[in-house]
Amino acid sequence: MAVSTPDIYQHVQGDNNIIVGSGNVFVTNPAPLSDAERETRRGLGILLQRVRAFWIEGVLEKSIEESQAIEVGLELREQALDRRRAAPVETSARPASNSLDGLPWIDIYERAGGMLLILGDPGSGKTISLLRLTRELIERAEHALDFDRPVPVVFNLSSWKSGLSVLDWMARELAAQYSIPRAAGRAWLAQYRLLPMLDGLDETPPELRAACCQAINDYVTTTGLSGLVVCSRSAEYAAAGVKLMLNLAANLRPLAWPQVNAYLSTQGEPFSALRTAIGQDPVLMELACSPLNLSIMRLAYAGASPSDLAPGTPLTNEAWRTRLFSAYIERVLNRKQPGETVFPAHQVVYWLSGLARKMKQHGQSIFLIEQLQPSWLETRGQRWLYIMLSRVLASMAFFGFTFMLGLFYGPIIGVIDGLVFERRSASGERRPPTLGSRLLYIGMILLVFLTLYLLTNAVIAGGFYLLSLGPHSTPAEFQNFQENIIYRAVTGIPISLLPALIIGIYGSDHSLSADVRTVENLKWSWQKALKGSLLVGLFFSVAGTLVVDILAIVGQMDLISFVIVSAASILLYFFYFGIFVFPFAGLTSHVASGKILPNQGIKMSIRNAFRTGIWLSLAVSLAIGLVMVVVISLVVVVEVVIGALPGTANVIVIAVFTCIFMFILTVVFSLFAFGPPTACWYGGFDAIYHYVLRFRLQRSGVIPPQFERFLDYAVERILLRRVGGGFIFVHRLLLEHFAALPSRKPAP
Repeated sequence: MAVSTPDIYQHVQGDNNIIVGSGNVFVTNPAPLSDAERETRRGLGILLQRVRAFWIEGVLEKSIEESQAIEVGLELREQALDRRRAAPVETSARPASNSLDGLPWIDIYERAGGMLLILGDPGSGKTISLLRLTRELIERAEHALDFDRPVPVVFNLSSWKSGLSVLDWMARELAAQYSIPRAAGRAWLAQYRLLPMLDGLDETPPELRAACCQAINDYVTTTGLSGLVVCSRSAEYAAAGVKLMLNLAANLRPLAWPQVNAYLSTQGEPFSALRTAIGQDPVLMELACSPLNLSIMRLAYAGASPSDLAPGTPLTNEAWRTRLFSAYIERVLNRKQPGETVFPAHQVVYWLSGLARKMKQHGQSIFLIEQLQPSWLETRGQRWLYIMLSRVLASMAFFGFTFMLGLFYGPIIGVIDGLVFERRSASGERRPPTLGSRLLYIGMILLVFLTLYLLTNAVIAGGFYLLSLGPHSTPAEFQNFQENIIYRAVTGIPISLLPALIIGIYGSDHSLSADVRTVENLKWSWQKALKGSLLVGLFFSVAGTLVVDILAIVGQMDLISFVIVSAASILLYFFYFGIFVFPFAGLTSHVASGKILPNQGIKMSIRNAFRTGIWLSLAVSLAIGLVMVVVISLVVVVEVVIGALPGTANVIVIAVFTCIFMFILTVVFSLFAFGPPTACWYGGFDAIYHYVLRFRLQRSGVIPPQFERFLDYAVERILLRRVGGGFIFVHRLLLEHFAALPSRKPAP
């Protein structure tokens, strides 16, 4: 009897596959991916790598809590959740008791149907537990080549603002923390391609915590999530008064004294004094039952003598924690290696305490250098000095070789921005600027630019022209003066309108807390370029022609001239704005691979400023030069046809050389005219603002010189951790310890 062989089904994608097996082999070839899906999968793969690098390799695997690996008890907290969900997710059978001890986090997540709340006391290991679960979910997602499992992404709720939906907030955080364009991030969230891991609910301001819980509930009930994990301190979550609509709440229990005693016994003789002190002091014993505190004790009091641990008088829990963290900071700052750059310990403590206070003040758990904002400046005078200096330098860069215009317009823009920023700051900047406020700002800039241009180029220049005629000017000369004024006004409108519009649109949504942006990853699309240039050219041809017609009517222009001027203005504005916008309208953000480094956002903005400033302005310049050649050629041909010029070889040679000369002259002039504004728009403004702000923050004592080196030094001393291009304190409790220290500036 023949032995039957099983059928083999193999899923094949790509070329040059080798199929090995016996029996009936069935090969399936999936439908080819669309360009959009291929780009989405590429971006999700990059995001997955960043989450692993930032949080698993950069934080979890280097965590002082992870290294000791003490098993923490878990229990259910049914009363912590709101069970009134309209369509609850199906969950597995619940355990007979409230204990979850010994269960892997991935199993607890499955029991919760992907909707899990992690609770615990300060230092109990909540974030470490969240990251352990994230690591297991990452491994699952990595094995799904078609990304049918969502990519876990860690967010910290400390940056959530009132009035923002959770979806909008996460799209912003994807851009800020992971360099994922907002449009892509929002689309992935809406398509359930991401699994949010929300840490730090307790780090939101107390007055916003209830609203944040409600926003999470709104997100859960309106989007039909496939998974969501939230992490918070137990007391702060309970005080919020709004329960989350999740399926399961797991609470981390404190360590028991036998666990602490057994752990210290395994560490050997260097910890005998610590073990004795804990056994004799109930307050210290309570402190040691926190995994974080026990880890800190292990590092701070290794080899300590009984006298080092004797407080002299009984201490409270808070006093013991302060003493413990101070001992830890002293220990890690006294470690030195040969040839190492060393910052004085008292200055490290001062700068880190200032950084911690600012991070708490601005609701940040992750600090990125490129996210420094003028709201970090201490006084109103410092902020105004920053605004004026940055706007003058930015205006000078924008106007390029006519930088004197920047000296003229810069202070005016600075005053407008200063007043607008103060008004937005007074309202709390709780929400992004409305469409009406943006239009008002753009209108103010346009009005100022047009008014100043007319005053300087029409009235003043016209006045000098009138004075040159003397008191006995003829009617013809006076008529010529009027036409000169109208001509200057008409020709000046597009010259002043475009830079005013660029500056107005760019700055319309800026504020003290959102003045420095980054322009990181750009790509170009023909379709978007054509659509954008046609729309912009059509709009300005209509708007500009209306203005020209009004001026022509005021100047009592005859009908034929009126028709000619109107037709010419339509073509002028359409080609002027359409050609200028064409290269820029095709630029869009995209997900780019590459390592995320400190301040990389600003560095990439500088790179993009140079690239776009050269290549896009060169494209515009060549287009304008070709238009100039065509116009000259047509003029020569028309004049030859009507007999105004003899059709000789010499005339043709002169015309050719004229075209070449005008082409080169037009390209060079346009390159210098369009290059600086283009570079400023695509990263130049941000780089100028950032480094002016850095200069002012250093001068005012908010950040130290060699800022990046200082932050890396704090990482080496296990006071900070690197999260991609950002930095976090090794624990929230350490941040709070530094923030509570006095702010006295130390001697150099």
